[in-house]
Amino acid sequence: MRTLQSLLVGILGTQLMVSQALAWGSLGHQTTGQIAFAYLTPQAKQGVAQLLQGRSLPSATTWADEIKKNPVMTHTGPYHYENVGDNQTYLQSIQAMPPDQRAKGGAISAILLAERQLEDASTPIEQKSNALKFLIHFVGDIHQPLHTGRPEDLGGNTIKVSWFGMQTNLHAIWDTGLIMTGHSDLFQNQPQNADLSVIYARFLMSNYQNMGPQNPASRDNPEAWLVEAMSHRRQVYDKRYMTDQRGYLHDNLPVVDMQVKLAGMRMADALNRIFANVPAPSTQSSLMTQLQQLMGPLAKVLTLGPRAADDNYRRGFTGPGLD
Repeated sequence: MRTLQSLLVGILGTQLMVSQALAWGSLGHQTTGQIAFAYLTPQAKQGVAQLLQGRSLPSATTWADEIKKNPVMTHTGPYHYENVGDNQTYLQSIQAMPPDQRAKGGAISAILLAERQLEDASTPIEQKSNALKFLIHFVGDIHQPLHTGRPEDLGGNTIKVSWFGMQTNLHAIWDTGLIMTGHSDLFQNQPQNADLSVIYARFLMSNYQNMGPQNPASRDNPEAWLVEAMSHRRQVYDKRYMTDQRGYLHDNLPVVDMQVKLAGMRMADALNRIFANVPAPSTQSSLMTQLQQLMGPLAKVLTLGPRAADDNYRRGFTGPGLD
């Protein structure tokens, strides 16, 4: 049986101690995949299954983190977050960047490019598989408020915190600590082989039944998702994470729960649209036009797949860490 102590040591001990934690940790990402799968149409389920080739949607949500340290995939690291300062809009932040930083890309540009590649009938099947796995990960990333955190502290990574006695950082608390500590009653005393993402997804779908993307402008619009995530910035950076951790946990656990469920629902919405061959909404098309005016054609700036040291594409690469 899983006890609270074993959970904290086994999950918090490995994921909270790292300086660059996985977004949401594997639990949060896989939970978004569980929720998304529950909302997929039969047509989308078939399309996803063909591209994932035997891997489940929840397990594939962590692929982009699994491969980003591979030497030919390190360029995808910046695609996991957005650097937007206080009192800046997303496009203002892009405009203010020096050209070399702008060319590194970010979560929003990666999401837009992944969707275009999945929609394009001429995209090779191997690349469509990559695009799908990147898309389902980055949709989760952009809903984590510290993946849109302050650039000066690397989204909370440089803010050291002792979270209920465990040394970690603020970013990792939002990746994993709030979920595991706040929902310890859900996770403890579970069988050792229990899939915690299934347990967490069932909890969110049962307790947040009436919650969903109510604003039509947020439909398949990653900029709107970023704005929502940034709207929590004041309470995320509230220093009660040092002085009143129980109060901080109480007030922020519902935010984490809401963001995880929203990410799953929006992931499903995007995939249902793509596999039904429905055009992207005008808000997304307008955003992409504005972004490409600042960055150039996204397909020439970003690479959703292996990139060799000389920046040429490594087509067909199947080395360690890539599937």
